[in-house]
Formats: sequence, structure tokens, C-alpha cells
Amino acid sequence: MLLEDNPKPNQLHYLNSLKFSGNYLLTFINEILEINRIESSNIEIEYINFNIKQLLLDIQNSMTEIASNNNNKFTLEIDENIPEIVLGDPTKLSQIFINLINNALKFTKNGEVKVMAKLIETGDDFSRINFAVSDTGIGIPEDKQETILRVFRKVQLK
Repeated sequence: MLLEDNPKPNQLHYLNSLKFSGNYLLTFINEILEINRIESSNIEIEYINFNIKQLLLDIQNSMTEIASNNNNKFTLEIDENIPEIVLGDPTKLSQIFINLINNALKFTKNGEVKVMAKLIETGDDFSRINFAVSDTGIGIPEDKQETILRVFRKVQLK
């Protein structure tokens, strides 16, 4: 409602960030309520058109405060050849990015977190994009990596 009430130009950034974060939290709560779907391999993927570049910018804007709290530089490198509009599930993609970026920012102090998106391949009806999140933080101990990645492997295989 505040966005529709002619906010001052210097307030737009904060209001857009607040709107994005609120939408993410609502989605996150809904996903928690549906966690049994993941365990039963009954995940539903949406296929809708969305602006991938804007999605990444919105995520960056919503996490700027976390980055500054730990004195981190948070950058995006988006390949200019990536199409503006892609078909996919922006909610699931946002969840993945926010979880990865949040952890990177949380465990990095006085460093840098970088999100990269690079167009790998394109065809008549598809674009293959490689995403990477890198940081200068402490990393995940090798003995914990298998435990953390087990759920993702299960989802991917089914």
C-alpha cells in the first residue's frame, strides 16, 4: 500500500526491498508447511515467465543490510546475453539463492560474496544458465558437506 501512495523517491528502494522480503517470507512459510512433499519426492515446479535479472537484483537489494552488518561486499555479475524473461519457477529459484547467499553472508566477515549468472547455451526454446555463489568466508567443513547435500541429491534423482 505504501508503494501505491506516491512514496518519496528515496523511499522506493527500501519499500521495494520490503515488498520483496515480505513476499519471500510468505513463500518460505508456505514451503515449510509443505516440507513433507520434499521427503515424498512430490515437488511441484511452476513454469511461468519471469525476469531473471530483476529477480537477482531484488534478492541483492533485500540482502544489502545483512552484507553491510558483516562489512561484506555483495556483488552480482549477470551475463548481458541472458534473456530478460525466462520460463521457470522464480519462487524455488529465489529460495535456493536466498539460502545460499544468506549463509555466505552470515559466515563471511570483512569479505566478499558474489553471485554470478552466465549464459552457457541457448536454443530455439531454451537457455541454459550457470549460476554460482562464491564467498571468502570459512566454507563448509568437508565432513559436513555430504550431510548438507544429501537432500538435494535425493530431490535431483527423483
